[in-house]
Amino acid sequence: MTHLNLIPVFNGLIQNQPVRLCNARELHAFVESKQQYTDWIKNRINEYGFIQDEDYLVITERTNGRPRKEYHITLDMGKELRN
Repeated sequence: MTHLNLIPVFNGLIQNQPVRLCNARELHAFVESKQQYTDWIKNRINEYGFIQDEDYLVITERTNGRPRKEYHITLDMGKELRN
């Protein structure tokens, strides 16, 4: 695993509270998981008991006309997922 490129972190709001977030898709690439991204994030959310709108936000983006879910996760959640 190479650690030369860090994952971008950005400001967001969860329950009207400022939090630092990162994109789970970028974390998935960073940890070099062999699992498909959608399976990886869903399995990890279930395994750790993370709660939407508390530990992460689901953002639906359109790419080439198709919706794609992006998970913006708190840094605490990201620390758990990188292990």
